[in-house]
Amino acid sequence: MLVPSVTLSGVERLVRTYPWQGKLSLGHNFQLKAHLNPASTHLTWSTTPASFQVAPSLTGLTMALQGACSGRGEVLYERGVWNWTVDEVLASGSGWSLEGNIRPNSSNQYFFDGSLEIDVSMPWEAWVPNLSQSFTALLPQSGTARADGNIVVDPNAGTLSPRGTLDLSDISGKLNGQQYLVNAHAMDFRGPLLSSDSVHVSWAGNVGVATLNDLSWKSLSNFEPLRGKIDVAAESINVPPFLAWWNHLDRDASQSAQLLPAGSELTLHVQSDVLEWDALMCRQLDVTSKIEHSRWTIYSARFQGLEGKAHVEGALAPGRAGWQLTLRGTADDVSLPKLFSTYNNFGQSLLRYDHLSGAISTAGNLGMSWGLDGSWHSEHFTASLATTLNHVRLTELEVFEEVANYLDGHRLIAPLVDPDDLRERLRDVALEPVEQRIDVRGQMVRLPMTVIESSAMNVAIEGSYDFNSNIDYTLGFALRDLRAEVSDAFGEMEDDGLGNQFFLRMFGQVDAPEYKYDRNAAKNHRRAAIQAEKERLMEAIRSRKNSLDENAATPAKKDSEASKPPKTSVLPDAIGDGEPSVKPQKSLSDSTEVKNNPSVLNRRRKGKNKNQSDLLNPDDEDYL
Repeated sequence: MLVPSVTLSGVERLVRTYPWQGKLSLGHNFQLKAHLNPASTHLTWSTTPASFQVAPSLTGLTMALQGACSGRGEVLYERGVWNWTVDEVLASGSGWSLEGNIRPNSSNQYFFDGSLEIDVSMPWEAWVPNLSQSFTALLPQSGTARADGNIVVDPNAGTLSPRGTLDLSDISGKLNGQQYLVNAHAMDFRGPLLSSDSVHVSWAGNVGVATLNDLSWKSLSNFEPLRGKIDVAAESINVPPFLAWWNHLDRDASQSAQLLPAGSELTLHVQSDVLEWDALMCRQLDVTSKIEHSRWTIYSARFQGLEGKAHVEGALAPGRAGWQLTLRGTADDVSLPKLFSTYNNFGQSLLRYDHLSGAISTAGNLGMSWGLDGSWHSEHFTASLATTLNHVRLTELEVFEEVANYLDGHRLIAPLVDPDDLRERLRDVALEPVEQRIDVRGQMVRLPMTVIESSAMNVAIEGSYDFNSNIDYTLGFALRDLRAEVSDAFGEMEDDGLGNQFFLRMFGQVDAPEYKYDRNAAKNHRRAAIQAEKERLMEAIRSRKNSLDENAATPAKKDSEASKPPKTSVLPDAIGDGEPSVKPQKSLSDSTEVKNNPSVLNRRRKGKNKNQSDLLNPDDEDYL
């Protein structure tokens, strides 16, 4: 039987129940071919383009889908069960077009095979339910997306299971107020997994290509575990826009330290020709890491910058105030002037980039902590770094001028100092390589005692620097280094290890330090020097005693050696005929040198009063 024109409302009047009731509305005239018998009804239909409307209960969308469509298909009623297929459908609406075929996959699911093209400027948040606010902020404002393949839709469960490819062309929008552009060819969907070898992204100075491998894409729109692997090959990465976006992100206050939904495991590999972070520019960045529910493990991070190179590994994990970042690694041959210039002289003016030349290398570990609200906790910052300074030169450093002025005005040192010569030597100072360990703990940077050798003088330095820009350093100078010449009216000045050192305390705010003679450091130095001298002499006495005991234990050997000629030393005769001269060696007991130069232990102690000095008392304030 052929029915040339039938409307959907007319069909609905022929049957008592129908599967599209309340879900589908069509304004079409259908051409029907019907095969009727008592056991079944078989209809084939076709229609020309006309308006339609599909209810949200059928599509799973928030709003009714409407537009114009045409197509053909079949309807079968057999054994009390309706079945249907749409063998061909051509449909279009505001910002979208579709072609393909549709059939039921089960009682609650529908299977579509074909293609769909969308103008992405459509209001997604009005159409698609349950989009998170963070995802809505990413939605584009222009561009087209084309999908080819098939998809299973379950309106009751609100799920989509696509299999096919997705092409993105000139997808443009704004993220945190800055324009982005995305292009992707043949993104492969296999159910819940997404893969692609060419997702081109440009945003806020970030330009690169991402490769996606088995990425669980559904977690992008709801809080499901994120798994897979992302490889990024970038021309440039600009860090500040990411931090600004994160700070402006509308998210609930964190109650626990977590990065991704529970069960997540995302491998992230990033390479970039250039990385910019404010004034810092790095090159050849290569980072391999893994992000999990509450841990970000950095297996390796390599980069070049500030004329040097660095290699770092570590992890971000729950700890201390909320989040704890631990890093360990090395940095080699980093330019000191570029380092100080990049970080604005670290907020101080005592030592500036224009004072410096040379390089620093360091190895060690760092630890830092943030609260769950992102607040920085400086009290938890720790560091233990072994540093080496190479080819360092200090030029026109104002603090050296201040040191020279202080020494020139000191009542004990002034007679020994040539201030003009000292200033001239300190105007341009070249340092020998310096090795030093720096420890940071409790908001305090601690420098252990280090001897710095330079073209001007040798200086011992130790002390601390706190996070409030307060310094407390002790500088130790050899007195002979403070003078223009090694000999003058005071005679030649030699360091006997028991004094002849001047200790200067440098303390206060780093931008306005104060100077003071460090009497405690001088006392400690004398104590250490005297103790070292005592130990040296005691060791000499013990060695002499052991030698005498050995000789007494072997009398036969001594008698045998007594019959031999005395030991001789062969010395060139500068006056005679050039023949060697034979001279017997003096023993320690025969020498008068000890008598003429008594050791510290043999010196007579003087009384202590205003007119006398106790040379063996390390607290003697007449010492420098």
